[in-house]
Parts: sequence; C-alpha cells; structure tokens
Amino acid sequence: MKNTGLLPHEEILTLRGAIISAGLAKSRNALLAGIDAAFVAGLLDEGSLGALVLTDLDAMNMAGVLVDGSVPLAAWLKNAVALAGVRKEAAIFRQALERIRGGTAHEPAGSSPMASQQSASGGGPQFTVNISGSTVGAIATGHGASAIGNVNLGVGGSAQGPGQPPQASGVSSHGSGATPHAESSIDFAILTAIEVERKAVCAAFSLTDRDRVKKDGRVYWRGKLPLADGDAYEVVVAQPADMGNVEAALLASDVIKHWQPSAALLVGIAASTNKDVKLGDVVVGRTVYYYEHGKVTPDGTKPQPEMINADSTLLNNVVALPDWDGQVLTARPDGSADAPQVHRGVIASGEKVIASAAARDEIATRHRKIIALEMEGYGFSRAVWQSFERVRHLDIRGICDDGSETKDDRWHKYAAAAAASFAMHFLSDRPVEPRSKAANRP
Repeated sequence: MKNTGLLPHEEILTLRGAIISAGLAKSRNALLAGIDAAFVAGLLDEGSLGALVLTDLDAMNMAGVLVDGSVPLAAWLKNAVALAGVRKEAAIFRQALERIRGGTAHEPAGSSPMASQQSASGGGPQFTVNISGSTVGAIATGHGASAIGNVNLGVGGSAQGPGQPPQASGVSSHGSGATPHAESSIDFAILTAIEVERKAVCAAFSLTDRDRVKKDGRVYWRGKLPLADGDAYEVVVAQPADMGNVEAALLASDVIKHWQPSAALLVGIAASTNKDVKLGDVVVGRTVYYYEHGKVTPDGTKPQPEMINADSTLLNNVVALPDWDGQVLTARPDGSADAPQVHRGVIASGEKVIASAAARDEIATRHRKIIALEMEGYGFSRAVWQSFERVRHLDIRGICDDGSETKDDRWHKYAAAAAASFAMHFLSDRPVEPRSKAANRP
C-alpha cells in the first residue's frame, strides 16, 4: 500500500489518538493557528470532534508543502506540542515533528534517510531537508521528473522550496494486508455488544476499516495505543452478531482463544437504576449481578442470583485514576456542556431489555448497590472468569436511559462515546505493564 503523505496513515491515526487522549480535540482553532488561511478555509467543518481532527490531519498530510513553502502539518504539530505542555502526549507530537523536519517520516529505524527516500520515490524529485542550513535528509515527491529542491524547516515549521506535495511508500497497517504481529502480544481486548458501541470504541482508539483482522469467522479491529516513555498497548476490538449474555460469552471465549489478551474490557451502554446516575454518566462495575437464576414455586419465584467481581487490579487502578476531563467526541443530546460523572457500583445483568419502571425498581431492590442494568456483563464476566487463562476483566458502561417506559435511543451514541472515552483515559494511565516491555526485560 502506497502512502501519499508526509507521514504514514498509521502515524496519522496515532496523532489523532494522542490529541483525543490529551483533551485537545476541542482546541481546533489553536491547533490550526498560523497555518495558511486559504488552506484552513478549505478544510471540512462538519462532523464530530474526533472526525474533524482526523480530516484535518489527513488534509495536511496529503498537502505536504504549500506553494508558499509552508508545511501545515509541521505548524500544527508545533501547536500541539505547545498546547500539550507537560502531558505525555507532547512526546508523540514532538517525535512526529522531528521526523518531518529530519525527512525521516517513512524510513525504518537505523536506515539512511537519503537512500530510503530515493528508493521510495523511484527516482522522482526530492526535497533535501535542512535545519539551520545543514542537510539531514530528503523527502521524495515521486512525480517522476528529475529535480531536487531545498526544504528548510526552521523554527516556524515552514519549508523553502518547490510546492509539490511529498509522496513516499507507506507503512503496513494492522489490516489484512499488513505484516502480522506476534499473536501473543495483545494487552487489552475491548468487547462491545452492538454497532454503536463498537464504532465509539474504534473512534476513541483511532481504528478504521484498514485495521480489520479476520480469524475463524470473527472480525476484529486491531491497533496500538501509545503510552508514556515510548511504550504502547496492543489492542483488539470485537463485536458479536447480536446482543445478549450468550453472544457476549461466545465472543469472549473466541477473543481469548484468538488473542490471549492480558485483560478484557466490556465497553458499552446501560440503563440507570439510580437517580444520582444520570444520562451520559459512566458506570464502572465493581460486581456484575446476574438476576435471572431462580426457582419457580407455588409461592412465587425464589431468586438465586450470581455475582462475579471485577478484577481487583483493574478496579484498584480505576479507583486511583487521575481526574478525567470528561471530554466526549459526540455532542450531548440535551445540548448542555455537562461533563459525565463516573460511578462505581454493581451492574445488574439479565436476558431482557427493561422498559418498565416497576420492573427496573424490582431488580434494583435485590442489591442495594445496583446502579445500572444491561444484558452482556454476566456472559462476558463468566466466560472470562472460568477461562483457563483467568484474564483480567472489567465492565464499563455509559448511561443511555432510565429503563422506564419512556426510554428511547437518543442517548445511545453519546453514552457509548462516553464509555469509550473513559476506557481510553483508563488505559492511558497504564493499569498493567505492556507485554512488549515485559518481554524485553533482561
């Protein structure tokens, strides 16, 4: 696969993820400050915050060097470094900026910048990249003509030279045409139940259709979440054909079989059973409470609930998390600017969609700490808990309705995005050691 931009698509997705995790997706104007006004005016201006970040990055990456010699992506990265401040994501922006300035955006580590770019361009014209007057590399444009122009990326991130957009060979993605990763290197599997949940998770983790991987009839989305100090989590996302505990259990079993993850998250939407847990809030399950088991007698049904606790390591890390800014990549249906609150408690799991206030309240009375209702937590937790590997597990839910007769789908997209955003915040805090780092220890 050929890439026609300054950076490979995989790195553009990493930059988008870093902007989101740094809480800068709302700072679009500040990120675009100092970039050619005509170029900025031509950018798309509709879509979610996350989508706009990606379209901006793609446009700047494809544009390369403008006719006035400026490099929009370099200026954007400078702004991102400044806005990120002491956040760990600043290192990601700084590294990408240095790769553009050094002309090493498409070369493997340790290779010669000049030789690598000449090979990628197939003999096409090149921009020789200089910083403060010293030549350090080249960016191939691949237009087939024989020409070389000087590009000087100074403090302002502008380029002095011809205006052709750079072009070079890309880097393999995680998709079906990519170089395969080690099968045992997955850190987190993120399971969802329905499409709106899976799309929200993929958006939060910058995964696209290019990242699809097929295994034994299952389709997964595989990617990488950059962490501080250059480490990263390997992540896979999955969605079953239908919702419910049985489907969730089958999917969890297949995920463990195919990927052997260190930990698994179930991320999606749920109904609230508590007036203090409001629409758009996030619930983290300390325990999943399965309320369907029981014995039917002439005197009524005698309940026989089953409870499965969340993994203690993951839950302890949730408790100790730094404050979440509550940034969600989807607008609230009520038009307010309220940030979602995070609650920890018991999540009730059953086999039926609850659309009755009376039924909701009856379930909630069975355990005084029940604060949410859903249909997959038990199947997911049971499959993971009884697996030979005993994978760490946690249930994270965004509140989309109150389980009453008036419930509707208006909050589904926002609630799914809130749960996905919190999951990103949680993983960015590094709750467990990445397998890749552990494997490389002496």
